[in-house]
Amino acid sequence: MADESVQRHRPLRGPWLAVFVALTLAGLFLAINHLFNLRFFVGFVLLENRYLYLLLATFFSSAFLLFPAGKGRGARVPWYDLVLFFAALVCSCYFAWHGERMVREAWEFQAPAFAVGVGVVLWLLLLEGARRTGGLALALILGAVGAVDTRPHRRLQLLTQRRSEAQAAVRVVPGQLPTFERAFLVSELRRIVVTAGALLALIVVLAIVLR
Repeated sequence: MADESVQRHRPLRGPWLAVFVALTLAGLFLAINHLFNLRFFVGFVLLENRYLYLLLATFFSSAFLLFPAGKGRGARVPWYDLVLFFAALVCSCYFAWHGERMVREAWEFQAPAFAVGVGVVLWLLLLEGARRTGGLALALILGAVGAVDTRPHRRLQLLTQRRSEAQAAVRVVPGQLPTFERAFLVSELRRIVVTAGALLALIVVLAIVLR
């Protein structure tokens, strides 16, 4: 078991070891700065989403340097792992750079097409990183959860429509939510039930197949 654990990691050497150490130290500094509210000692405060994406850039991207795509790989970092490493770094830094714009323009409901494309690439990279570090089962579970179409812009449209209808003829029963809020809550509960059921079914299937 110990030998298998050691073989899963690529022994980094030379410049890539220096890159890995530099990213790790940068991530630790970001975490300590955020935890103790040091404000980088100059009064500068990072937005929460920028901080999280920078952590992703420092800690996640280096996983493609440290964990090979499969067993029996040498110590040399192949070109495709370098491509994935730089892709994870660039995608994470892209969202960190646009952190304020994401909040201001509510990208969780309606993001630009280019940002959606970058997000899809980052999501696929996260699945591959999960496969390398946690195994195929973890990647499949995360993929199933991430593939569920939450459609936040559709839910926002439903809420807006119900709110407009309520403004035309408000009818509130004591002890009950208004009509538009009930519809929104039912929609959210249905989505949660479907997601939880699909995840539970996937876990059971994986437990049977991989036992």
